[in-house]
Amino acid sequence: MRIGTMFFGRVEPLDTECIETKFLVIGLPLVPLESVYLLDEVSRRGVVLPQVHGMSALAGYLRLFLGFAAVGLGIWGFVEGEVAPWVLAAACAAGWIASLLWLGKLSDRERAQRAVLKLLSGVGAPPELLPHEVQAESVQILERLYTKIRLEDGLDAPESWRELLHRGTPGPLAPVVWALARYEAEDHQSFWDRHIAAPSPA
Repeated sequence: MRIGTMFFGRVEPLDTECIETKFLVIGLPLVPLESVYLLDEVSRRGVVLPQVHGMSALAGYLRLFLGFAAVGLGIWGFVEGEVAPWVLAAACAAGWIASLLWLGKLSDRERAQRAVLKLLSGVGAPPELLPHEVQAESVQILERLYTKIRLEDGLDAPESWRELLHRGTPGPLAPVVWALARYEAEDHQSFWDRHIAAPSPA
């Protein structure tokens, strides 16, 4: 019997990033121990999340046990020559496929927002998932970027990004202002709709 740990429950993929959960394995995955936001799936470089990610843990359980159930029921139906196990096997297989394709998938809006965070700070994870020290480091990166763009491009913009968040025309600073607002739990969604997601005038 295998005893150890394994990662399951890949959700919220974004390029090379995703969330996975480490399970205690005693023959089968039993207990979710911790979730990790992988910054690079190839190198397995990532950040341990402050708490177990519920959707990732659920995906880990469903994908594994629905897969086992589909195979087991299919074998039962073949051996016994009965229809009912085959029907249940098909239902489990459909659930397994659905969990792979749709469970933990990002909406188009969230994917676009995380792509901006990744481009500007190097981490696409939403701030609320990250440890405080990683959040603080990302805010510093974004604040330096705001100052750099404002000064190097000679923009007539205030020193404080919050002034642009609530009034004024952010122009090329809009993505940075939005990212800072999301990290600082300001009103970032309406800003996104007005200055980033809004279609350009014809």
